[in-house]
Amino acid sequence: MIEDVLRMARNQAGRVLKSPTTLKVLSNPRVQRAMLQAINLRSDIRQKVTVQVEDFARNHNLVTREDVAHLRRTIRELEATVATLRNQVTEASERTQEAKPSKASVSKAAPKRAAAKKASGSSRKSSKKSA
Repeated sequence: MIEDVLRMARNQAGRVLKSPTTLKVLSNPRVQRAMLQAINLRSDIRQKVTVQVEDFARNHNLVTREDVAHLRRTIRELEATVATLRNQVTEASERTQEAKPSKASVSKAAPKRAAAKKASGSSRKSSKKSA
């Protein structure tokens, strides 16, 4: 049903545009200028309204779309910087962990020394007692 209506409308529009009267009217420079103005009217109005809104926002210290876009770019850049710094900190801490001896080997070595000191200390005490 709708397809039939659209097809008939296209056929009628084609006939009207091909008629000599329509071609004569459309070839008139004044009509061409008026049609061009009508086509450009929407974008011209949108542009003028945008300029007025931006001026109003600047005069009243309001945030504009441009300001928000700038802030979003800055946030993205800062997030990238934070991610880079986190990676560098992780790599640096891993390098320091590799460079330091592990706590397990240090704690195991300490009791051995203490045991050796006890053994030498006990032999000294026993030698003092005998004297």
